[in-house]
Amino acid sequence: MEWVDLVTPALAVIGVFLGVGLIVQSIRHARAIRRLEDRLAGTGAAAADAPLQRLQELQQRAATSSGAGGSLGGRTTLLAVAAVVGLLVIAAGAWAVFLRDSGGGETSGGPGLTTTSGVTTTGTTSTAAPADPNLCRNLTPLDDNALTTVSIFNASGIEGAARGKVQPEISIKGYTIDTVDNPPDGRSDLETTVVQFVTPEDRNAACNVARDLKIRPLKVTPLEGFSAEQVGGDEVNVVVLVGTDLASG
Repeated sequence: MEWVDLVTPALAVIGVFLGVGLIVQSIRHARAIRRLEDRLAGTGAAAADAPLQRLQELQQRAATSSGAGGSLGGRTTLLAVAAVVGLLVIAAGAWAVFLRDSGGGETSGGPGLTTTSGVTTTGTTSTAAPADPNLCRNLTPLDDNALTTVSIFNASGIEGAARGKVQPEISIKGYTIDTVDNPPDGRSDLETTVVQFVTPEDRNAACNVARDLKIRPLKVTPLEGFSAEQVGGDEVNVVVLVGTDLASG
């Protein structure tokens, strides 16, 4: 439809100029005939023949050029043509404003753009982002925190953060502490504290640990980057990698 978008405004402009030209031409013809009629009336009966003949010739020319039988018919035809052109211009404008904008599910911003609930997307309607599977949405309180064993690794680079700050908070909640050390991979630039669960069965316990440490957003991840042996063996359920947010908070 790109050619229609280009041709329609051009036709509208041409129609406007044609309409104006026809109106101006009809006015000029009417004025010329009126001047001749006035002259004829002022000359008297003695000199009436020549102007009358001239008037008849002009009327015949006007009728020929306008396709009608006299000055009144010519002016009427011209006005009718101008009216038709005006209607065409109005119809083209209405098409451009209403039909084009409402068709095809597209907006003036270009093809493929749709607006749904105030959100503009490309090609498709907007969809909600998938929920983060790591969020603790259905946390269940533990019957006994002591049955959950936690290893704490200081990955913040701030000395004493794991043993002096996080370990007391874990211990006061009744969890069992296994290992407090630097992480096996030696990382020391972690910004956000990460709580991981060793097995899927330990996920709810990890969510409880994250809640007690006031982790926001409240989420946990599976053990990643370390083996069970590196974090303390099969007895460990939860691993806390301390970041600068807890170390300096």
